[in-house]
Amino acid sequence: MKQIHLPNHNQISALNAGEYSITGHTGLKLRIRQGGTISWRYIYRDSMTEKIKAMTLGRYPSIDEVDAVQLWAVARKEVQLGKDPRGEFKKEKTKNVEAPTINDVFEKWMTLEIERKRVHPQQVREMFNRDVIPIIGDRKIESIESDDIDALLDRIRLRKVTRIPVYIYNLLQQMFRFAKSRKLLIRENIFHDYKRPDDDNYERDVKVLDDGDIRVLWYEFDNWTFRDREKANSINKFTPIALRILLLTGLHVQEINKAKWSDIDLEEGIWHIPSINRKVRVEYSICISDLCKEQLLLLKELHGDHESILGGGYADSSGFRKVTDRILNRTKNNRWTPKDTRSTFATICAKMKVTHEIRQKCLGHSNGSVESRHYQKYDFIDERQDAFQRVANYIKRVCVIDDPSQSEIQSLDIRAKIEKIEKFIERHHYDHEYQDVKYLYGQILESVIKEVNDLNHDSNDVSVRLN
Repeated sequence: MKQIHLPNHNQISALNAGEYSITGHTGLKLRIRQGGTISWRYIYRDSMTEKIKAMTLGRYPSIDEVDAVQLWAVARKEVQLGKDPRGEFKKEKTKNVEAPTINDVFEKWMTLEIERKRVHPQQVREMFNRDVIPIIGDRKIESIESDDIDALLDRIRLRKVTRIPVYIYNLLQQMFRFAKSRKLLIRENIFHDYKRPDDDNYERDVKVLDDGDIRVLWYEFDNWTFRDREKANSINKFTPIALRILLLTGLHVQEINKAKWSDIDLEEGIWHIPSINRKVRVEYSICISDLCKEQLLLLKELHGDHESILGGGYADSSGFRKVTDRILNRTKNNRWTPKDTRSTFATICAKMKVTHEIRQKCLGHSNGSVESRHYQKYDFIDERQDAFQRVANYIKRVCVIDDPSQSEIQSLDIRAKIEKIEKFIERHHYDHEYQDVKYLYGQILESVIKEVNDLNHDSNDVSVRLN
């Protein structure tokens, strides 16, 4: 049996399979099995039977070299007193070693799990440093009850965020499962029987914008982007265009945040999404419709000389919230988030008879089948291009954007009537009630579209009502 000094983490990782005696710590052994399992053992002589016995102090790395020495000292003291160390050892192990704080467990979980498996581990650390560690970081993990989790989530929800409580709950559940598997948690995992008191308050409702919402949003974006740019205050100029692109492509916010012009081929109509920009480590691509291409060209006018399509700025949640709040004041609907554009995109695809498989491809999802992973390598590029164009055509029809194929809409000359309203607003831009006039513009516009789509009146009737 080899004699070694008390090893650190790097030295333990370099050792071969076998059993090692620790110099200066009589009876303390480090056993490394062929399968990779590493454990600390204590070999002692029973004072009653004079037989050599062995006991396991714990597995590495949940029990590191410092913890192992502490447990060895406790067991050796019991042997010297003529007692069986196993009973007292279990009590002391639970009391001194197996009751780490939330902060201790979090650091081990980050090192051994999150940083190895996640593309963006810093996001997890930021959320915990903001919402968890300051509140319960110094408490023993054994002392955490379900009421503590309830209070923690309620505290987060006071900030009126919709998704962060769900993220924190799921991450805490993963961390407690990790602690139980590494024997950092002795008692039963509280998440086994934990049920949130009001599920609806924590689970985010998936909202889908209806045709009226899309119509108001589209024209509000247009009006704000091109006419009120100097009045934008702190809202980034690219935010409305970014929201349009999200609606047309179904992308995640972070995927457009990190997009570069080198990822986009406007001539071929392909947008590549690198794996580093995604929550999962799988790259994919989307097709660019003609309407989406128009919005990208607008961005290129603003930030064409920059590597990032958003000019190095991020379409962050605060910027989006300012825009969405402004629009919601017009629509008087429930709060929505930029992620709802993704669910709206998927819903429009289904409404336009795009098959489930093609919808999944457009959203970058994997169906998980063996055929899809190993055998089927067709990229469905033509089908996806058609799906994205169908969404664009749907938005054109809903928002009455000029389209030669829509002969009925074109004959009504809606755009000319909209220009009349816009000139009226420009003449009254100095008025204190400018916002009310702007709201009236949206109401009249919606009335015109309703005449076209629902009442099916001729152009003269619509013209009279509008004037």
